[in-house]
Amino acid sequence: MSLLALALLLPQDNAASWPCWRGADGTNVSRESGWSSAGAAEPLWKAQVGRGHSSVAIQGGLLFTQGFDEEHGVDRVSCLDALTGVERWRHEYPAELDANNHGGGTHCTPALGAGVVYSFERRGVLRALDAASGKLLWQRDLAEDFGARPTDYGFGSSPVLAGELVLVNAAKVFALERGSGEVVWETSDLGAYYSTPALCRVGGKEAVASFARPGLNVLELESGAVLAHFPFKKGETSVSAATPVVVDERRLFISAGYGHGAALVDVSGAQPVAQWETKAMRTQLSGVVLVDGCFYGFDETVLKCLDLEGKERWRTRGLGMGALSAADGRLLVLSGNGELVVVAAKPDTYTELARARVLNGSSFWASPALCAGRVYVKSGEGELLCLDHRAPGAR
Repeated sequence: MSLLALALLLPQDNAASWPCWRGADGTNVSRESGWSSAGAAEPLWKAQVGRGHSSVAIQGGLLFTQGFDEEHGVDRVSCLDALTGVERWRHEYPAELDANNHGGGTHCTPALGAGVVYSFERRGVLRALDAASGKLLWQRDLAEDFGARPTDYGFGSSPVLAGELVLVNAAKVFALERGSGEVVWETSDLGAYYSTPALCRVGGKEAVASFARPGLNVLELESGAVLAHFPFKKGETSVSAATPVVVDERRLFISAGYGHGAALVDVSGAQPVAQWETKAMRTQLSGVVLVDGCFYGFDETVLKCLDLEGKERWRTRGLGMGALSAADGRLLVLSGNGELVVVAAKPDTYTELARARVLNGSSFWASPALCAGRVYVKSGEGELLCLDHRAPGAR
């Protein structure tokens, strides 16, 4: 699927925005250029938004994220002014920490479209809120009403907007009407718990790639029918948290930790086949980015570059287990040590362009977001910072 065709399905961003998980076109690669690798010495603002690993969604000067408030025992969706950090509104509901050896808190990133913010949460409730006021427009309890049972760490899928549908992984894969919350279709239980779906095109059909515990499923967008299934479960442990990466109209890249590795899967034939598999990219959390024909991501705690043949081009240690995004031929890496490291997205060698300690905490799994020259980073403990990476003359 071309970027243009994909953009017709995804939230539109005719101004500076980052409207959902992995950005406007689902690649985790921003279209912005001209930003500075070295940021200003001090953040523009900081805020406490609650424990968890939700990243941010930004549109129309507003920022949205989710977090768990330990003092009050609630999860909340927060709306902040993206330029000042001033809170505009919050929507709260009762919740528990659900730590389970990973710090606890929320997992999912909101999605924005046509003045509505869609949020999904770890117990299985999907909500639509008015983006300006936070008013609840509708909610659907997928666990209670449709038997979508959370397990281990709860659900981790972020909502994906596709035309008039909102999609979410919740053991089953669901497509709901954006305006009403009515379920248009649901699959059987595919074991899809943590990964966010990716929009793609297969065999001339608009499709959804859903990475689940047993493997990769490609579903017809219109009906939810399974077009292809690629088994990818090795051993008893399986998390499958990373979003599939759409390479082109026939190939999808998947990666998982705990002994799995990665595969480049050709889904164009009657049966999907792996063009290659490798143990060189065992992604546990936020997934990889594809830039100019190379995959960049964390192989557990080692940052790596793989080419389209699956060959490792470089690796670097010492960054811990973090998250990353990309823009303008550069990687924005939030390290497991709370550093923001800017790296050239080039396959020949690891080239570091800037490094600064920006956050304190114990986990940094939310992908950085670049919007209008500002980089937004967040810790698992809920500290959110807005860093000024505009070109020096624009600050």
